[in-house]
Amino acid sequence: MKKQKSAILQMLYGEKGHVENIEFQPEEEELLDAVDKSYELLCKNLKANSELLEQFQKYKECLEDLHVFETDKYYAEGFKFGVLIGVEAGESK
Repeated sequence: MKKQKSAILQMLYGEKGHVENIEFQPEEEELLDAVDKSYELLCKNLKANSELLEQFQKYKECLEDLHVFETDKYYAEGFKFGVLIGVEAGESK
């Protein structure tokens, strides 16, 4: 019987816990494509008004930055909660 590698070693060797290992579902791919198409269409239509195009691009950048902050916070909170579950499971008799 093959011994299961620890979660720490799986993370070390890039088997788990890395963004590169996350696969998108078809529904997610469709949403990403729709966002890309909408963005391209909006930019194309806003080219006639450089001020609006610049404002729209700034809006998009701010949303992306907020998403990064949000992702970091949720990841950290989830990790902390997972550790607490592990501690509690280790304490139970």
